[in-house]
Amino acid sequence: MSSSRMTSKPRQPRNGAVQRRLTKGQHRPANRQVRWQSSQPSMGQNPFMMEDFDDIPVALRESDVNPKRSSSKWRWVIVGGSLAGAVGLSMGVAAAFFNANILSADQDVAEPGTGTAIAAMGEGPLNSDRSTTGSFTTSGGETDPKAVVEIQGAGDAGIAGSAASASETAEQTKTILGHYPFEEADDGELSDIGGGILLNRATANAFRDMRAAAQADGINLLPLSGFRSVAVQKDLFFGVKAERGQTASERAKVSAPPGHSEHHTGYAVDIGDANSGSTDLSERFETTAAFAWLQENAPYYSFELSFPKGNAQGVNYEPWHWRYVGDQDSLELFHQDR
Repeated sequence: MSSSRMTSKPRQPRNGAVQRRLTKGQHRPANRQVRWQSSQPSMGQNPFMMEDFDDIPVALRESDVNPKRSSSKWRWVIVGGSLAGAVGLSMGVAAAFFNANILSADQDVAEPGTGTAIAAMGEGPLNSDRSTTGSFTTSGGETDPKAVVEIQGAGDAGIAGSAASASETAEQTKTILGHYPFEEADDGELSDIGGGILLNRATANAFRDMRAAAQADGINLLPLSGFRSVAVQKDLFFGVKAERGQTASERAKVSAPPGHSEHHTGYAVDIGDANSGSTDLSERFETTAAFAWLQENAPYYSFELSFPKGNAQGVNYEPWHWRYVGDQDSLELFHQDR
């Protein structure tokens, strides 16, 4: 080995700064960072074979201290773009699904190619703003104006029908002091069960059968009151109220206001025990043999107690007041969703 090689001075850092070299046996501090990225060795030299590779000066850059920071901005840009694309795709799918449902509804309302409109009556009002031109054609392929008018008329009828139904429902749900409104039955629908007491025909037939069955068991059911007109109920409510000095709320506990009595329908009947007249129209009727028989047997003839104890309407307990629910009309009248 030449003397020039032995006596050569240690290679200085490129920036001219002299740094301390590690001598044999010394160890590099654990927290020392080695940087090669900005200071490459000369051509043909392997930095890992150089004795002083740890002394090569390197200018620390922000990316060297936190290599992820330089690309974080672009990463957020990519993530944001992906989310925006996903949202746009979801909105597109939802719009396509909505349009498909509208098209399906249009096809249910009308049958193309026949020139006739098929109204979905009872299934909700048609949208009269929706264009019908081109949906109704004749065999020649021309638009049938009559069909357009028909579907528009069906839409108007559907809207009017829905409004009338909503109005009717609102009227049915109105109460006065806990009593629902009821219409007065027609005279032609009533039948006499004796003593001038009138009931709806179906109710009258059911009561006759029930009274005959009770008589076979030694029970004498006595009808006390049946159909009442609104005028009669007016006298019973306001006249007795004034006679007894009752408030409207007090009177409504025992008698319905006019237009709100079940007796208007012809489906309701007040029943007494012919063998215990002192209990008529009194809570004491529940102590009679007639009431005990009714509790056990009345459901077989489609009669039920109108105002049991603790009823939701807040009307006083009336063990004598029974109503018929043996056909569709009576069932809907008394048990519709109010």
